[in-house]
This record gives sequence, structure tokens and C-alpha cells, in this order.
Amino acid sequence: KMIAGFGGRAMMRTRFDEALADQDYRWALELGHYLTVAEDPDAPDEDRLRLASALRAVGQSSPGANIRNWCLTRALEVDGTIDLKRFRIHRIREAEVLAGEAARWVAILRVFLDAEQATGFSDRIGFSFDDGSRGGLMVRHSVAVPVEFDTCALQWSLPAASWAKLLSGKRSLSAVLEETCLLEPSEQDRIRMFLGLFDLASLKQ
Repeated sequence: KMIAGFGGRAMMRTRFDEALADQDYRWALELGHYLTVAEDPDAPDEDRLRLASALRAVGQSSPGANIRNWCLTRALEVDGTIDLKRFRIHRIREAEVLAGEAARWVAILRVFLDAEQATGFSDRIGFSFDDGSRGGLMVRHSVAVPVEFDTCALQWSLPAASWAKLLSGKRSLSAVLEETCLLEPSEQDRIRMFLGLFDLASLKQ
């Protein structure tokens, strides 16, 4: 709609070029953003290069190191020079989990909840580990909240080492359940459904 309001992509590109030439970098960034959000199938790189040029201009003219570094790095990503996707993936290291009580990571899981996927879902699960630690987690109203282990009707006991491999992505949930879980199939399905709400790839496998 924004592009159409400017009279088409060619007109918006002209306005972008004018803004950049006039050193109106804020306006150039705004226009460049709209051009790249609605990508041109006939020239997919053209508008990304425009946006990258505006980002470089801001970075090169800014006295602030943080702004300068962010803009120049973002420009390199926009124009395809570097790929930063792996830095936006949640990663938990196996050694981190094993460094302390395994149950500490039950509560930490709450920040990985996919709130949209959890809409209308309600359940709680208790986790106990062979290091003596235990904890519970409840999902309700699209929020995950730590709860006491004893308040959970469904309780899963597993080795801390298996928990660490699961959270770090070295084992899938299905594999860990098969290796460690003595619960009924219906209870295992509840665990799969529950943990599948969290944004870790290994919990969805």
C-alpha cells in the first residue's frame, strides 16, 4: 500500500535516491525498508542494495560507535555479504546444563515458549533428575510459569545427562523419551505436546 501510495516502485526508488543524495538518511531508511519488505520479484537485489547504502551512510556519518557498528554490520547482512542467521537461533550448550542443577533449566525454559502456539493450551509437568534436583513447569494463558514439582500430576524422571543433550540439540525429544521414559504412551504424548510449545528444535522432534 505504501509503494502504491507513492505512485509505484519506480517512484519510491526515485524518492529514495533523492533522500540519499540530500543526506536525509532517516527518510531514505524508511523508504528502503518498505521497498525491501515488498520485494520486487524482477529485481530482488536492487532494493536491498539501496537499503544497504542508506545503512552505510548512517554508519559512516554517526559519531556513536554502537550505532556505527550496528548500521555497518546490518548493511553487510542486507546486501548478502555476511549471514547472521545462526546468531538469532536460541542455543543452549550441554556443558552449561551440566554445570549446575539440571532442574534450574526447567524454569529457564519459560523464556522459550511460543506464546501463539500455546494459545488455549493448559498443562503442567514435573521433571526430576538423577542429580537430586527437580522442578515443575505450567503452561496456561500462553505463559509458562515455574511451579513446585509436587503440584504436577504428570512427572518425568530422567538423567541430567539426557536432559543436557536434549536442550543442547544433541538428542531429539523422541529419542530421549524412548531411552529414559517409563510412562504410558498417552503420558509421553502429553510431554511431546507440552515441550513442543517451546522454541527449541530438539523439543519438536
